[in-house]
Amino acid sequence: EEQCEIHTKHRKLVKKKDVANDENYVNLKRMLDDVKGGEMSKRFTDTTKWKKIWFRKLKPEHKVFWFYLLDQCCHAGIWEVDFEQAEFFCGKLVESEIREVFRKQILEFDNGKRWFIQDFIDFQYGQLNDKVNAHKSAINRLKKFKIYNSGELLMNSSSTLDFGVKDKNK
Repeated sequence: EEQCEIHTKHRKLVKKKDVANDENYVNLKRMLDDVKGGEMSKRFTDTTKWKKIWFRKLKPEHKVFWFYLLDQCCHAGIWEVDFEQAEFFCGKLVESEIREVFRKQILEFDNGKRWFIQDFIDFQYGQLNDKVNAHKSAINRLKKFKIYNSGELLMNSSSTLDFGVKDKNK
């Protein structure tokens, strides 16, 4: 479905003159190439989310963004913040509203350039174990950003973030 929507937008842009120099075309082409040639990550999904009050109360555009965020974050639950790309796929978003709505689900760090999805690791992997090959890459990525040390996540909603990590709520 995503490919169909991207292909439709691609065809519309191709009808323009000099599309190779059109910024929208270049960005779309890059995204299309990612969809066609990119390695598809597989993720567990929480089928009970529809029953959770916080999720039920979300506006439709916020639900779409939540799915986008879970799909676009890396295997360690870190999203490289890019609202321009998010809006391309999700429709119009108000960044300040998104940050407020998801303040309990995410923690911002690296001066707001990256987000860590708080429950991602626990849901996707359970307890991380550096002896498990599937966990090693995620552990290394978390260590790189000082989110993980000595077998435990250093970030959660109740922690004081001393690791160059900024929690907007604090």
